[in-house]
Amino acid sequence: MCASDNCKSLIESVAALSPPDCDLTVPTSGLVLNVYGLTSGFSTKCSSLSSTSTASSAATATEAPAATEAPAATTAAPSTETTTAPSTTE
Repeated sequence: MCASDNCKSLIESVAALSPPDCDLTVPTSGLVLNVYGLTSGFSTKCSSLSSTSTASSAATATEAPAATEAPAATTAAPSTETTTAPSTTE
């Protein structure tokens, strides 16, 4: 993410909104993330990574923080009522 200008721009925009320190669940995937944790100190972390990286360490993967487990959830489909439209005769 540090190497992508689009990612940097998005994270800076989100950080400017002062997100709360809480976990959010992405409904389509169940991914749980803390937006505040992601955005706070992002620029500083990227700066420290780029200043200490070398050609030999560029191939080394950086360990990501552990993901928060999402609770199992089910969403019931809404029930629908059947109605009959009045017939028209002419």
